[in-house]
Amino acid sequence: MSLDENARKRKERLAQLQATKRKHSALEDTEAAAAVIAEGPDEADDDEPALKLKVARNYDMETKLPKLGFLNAGEMTGAADTVENRSKALIAEAEAAQEDGEEDAPLDLEQLQPKKPDWDLKRDLEARMEPLRKKEQQVIDGLVRERIRAAKAGGTKQIDGSAMLRQSNRLEAQAHEV
Repeated sequence: MSLDENARKRKERLAQLQATKRKHSALEDTEAAAAVIAEGPDEADDDEPALKLKVARNYDMETKLPKLGFLNAGEMTGAADTVENRSKALIAEAEAAQEDGEEDAPLDLEQLQPKKPDWDLKRDLEARMEPLRKKEQQVIDGLVRERIRAAKAGGTKQIDGSAMLRQSNRLEAQAHEV
């Protein structure tokens, strides 16, 4: 085959394809397409290839579902929980809740309070303070023991604030070393 002959055949196929597309757009409803399919290839005109619709073997045009070879193919595909089905269910629930008036209740402005400026600093504060509380309790226990020892030794004098601070610092340093 020569190049000219190949080019001519290609042009014929393109012209036939364009004619087919034009005629397909003319067939708007599916009943007309189904009638053309029902005629079969023998009854359709060979001059008009546009009326020959190509149909997939495993697609049912009536149910618009694939023919999987099962008796209840439509039920199998329809039973699947898809994103579309979930979104439709959520929309229906939201509309039902809105109709019930759950969200339309007026806000009580006296109940609303702004957050304090240091709310982010206090977040999870209890968990971070637990080790410090243990250390603090150890220091307090040590100070109480010191006072009891001093009282038993006969020293009934009061310990002043600066001495108590020095003792607590010394006990904290010992706790860190241990």
